[in-house]
Amino acid sequence: MIVPVLALLALTAIRPGTRPPRVGAAFAVVAAIFGGFLALRSAIPDERLWPDSEVARRTAWLHKHLTKKKDWHTRPVVFLVGSSATNYGIDPELMERQLEEKGRPATVLSFCMPGDNHHERIYMLETFLRGLKPEDRTRLARARVYFFGEVFDSYDRNPLYRMEKDAATERAVLFLHPANALRAWNAYEKLLAQDPSAPRARMAWLLAEHALMNRFAVGAFSSMRPHPARRKRTPPFFPLGGTKTTFQFDEALEAFQTFAATETNDPVPPPPLQVCLEHLQALISPYVDHYGFYCLPTLEASRATYGGRFAQAAPGGAAVIGPVLGEHLQPLLKAEYWFDGVHPTGTGAPHFTTWLAGEIVSTLPSSSTP
Repeated sequence: MIVPVLALLALTAIRPGTRPPRVGAAFAVVAAIFGGFLALRSAIPDERLWPDSEVARRTAWLHKHLTKKKDWHTRPVVFLVGSSATNYGIDPELMERQLEEKGRPATVLSFCMPGDNHHERIYMLETFLRGLKPEDRTRLARARVYFFGEVFDSYDRNPLYRMEKDAATERAVLFLHPANALRAWNAYEKLLAQDPSAPRARMAWLLAEHALMNRFAVGAFSSMRPHPARRKRTPPFFPLGGTKTTFQFDEALEAFQTFAATETNDPVPPPPLQVCLEHLQALISPYVDHYGFYCLPTLEASRATYGGRFAQAAPGGAAVIGPVLGEHLQPLLKAEYWFDGVHPTGTGAPHFTTWLAGEIVSTLPSSSTP
């Protein structure tokens, strides 16, 4: 609505002249207008244009949670970066309390959303770092920061997992700014080298389309609500209620306990993931002191197998927590704990959190460590 109204107002200023209009001059004016718009757009961060987006709301909560204690930079900061498995399964505030009880106080920040591919995770971290005050960014660089990335085969093998399903949504427009779209294509090319049957032209078009939509702020004012009324904060943990109606716990458990790992020639870590991790490390290396990964408990054999192979060949020799098998999984094998073979219920999430906290605690310094 705003653009057409401004265009009509501009037209009213046009007066007939003695010289006929020139096409070249008209194109020059249009180019100048679009160029000016793009320059202005580049100076405005996404969270200003989309203050109520999912990423903006979640990073706003993380900013407040990190800085609510004046001495936060004197204790470790733990980054948990993943997808729905962590979003639904790990309660960061509960983990903080548990680490405190174990003499390893830390601030736990969860950068996770359902369907969160690696490029959207990078975008969420970009947004978080950009939104910190300069003095807090300096404190974060001086603090001891521990990064733990979720291991999940679908996202690791396909850098644009769920892209076609999420196309044209606000979240896809936001995370695919031109630089991230180019990174995504670089990673996707690694997938194409392994699987030539994967869509090439369709994905290239989607990335280009979303990069343009991002630069022209398509949908930024679609809600038509004033910005101050849209500034919200959203916590990073959402427990699931009940069990998925199509999930049969006993059948899934029996299949999981009797599966036999099959040999595969697929490289681990997958080449697309390696490209994503390079981009990730370039972003967070000024802040992170310790890199690690974690495989959350699962009842899906293929994912447990992938987690085991990942643990044996982790990038850069990083430590990997999990996969959880045998007697270590036994305390979690209760039907009411599982929503499906990957995600815990709200009842199971505290137990999953306790397990991960118990694994992470050994990497953190004690409260008595100077």
